[in-house]
Amino acid sequence: MRKISAVAILGVLMVFALGATAFAADKIGFFYEERVFAASKKIPEIRKEFRQKAEQKIAALKQKASQTNNAKARKQMLQQLELDLRIEEEAAIEPAIKEINLIARQVAISKGVTVLVDSQTICYGGVDITNDVVKALKAQSK
Repeated sequence: MRKISAVAILGVLMVFALGATAFAADKIGFFYEERVFAASKKIPEIRKEFRQKAEQKIAALKQKASQTNNAKARKQMLQQLELDLRIEEEAAIEPAIKEINLIARQVAISKGVTVLVDSQTICYGGVDITNDVVKALKAQSK
């Protein structure tokens, strides 16, 4: 009985030891999303177009809200518009973000990075691939 327990405990310890070794083999990389987004040509264009559409919707809502005397209804209309605009902006920018993430993944693979996180996630260590992602993004947008 003791032999079985000892073998089981030894087996569990081996699994943890091998697992720790596997994690040690991972090369962690990160990039600063803000810098990459700032280098993107598509995101500012999308935001500019979106801002114009949003201003039109806000103007239409103000016109509609001015026709009601109910302050609570006006507040609800404004909150709903804000929510709708946030959702629309996210949907508009999503393809550009997917493209950036794909480029970041390709750069990470080329650098031998097996785990890629954004800069806000990492506390210490890792390989900063931000400049390489920016270069690849600029090269692709030419």
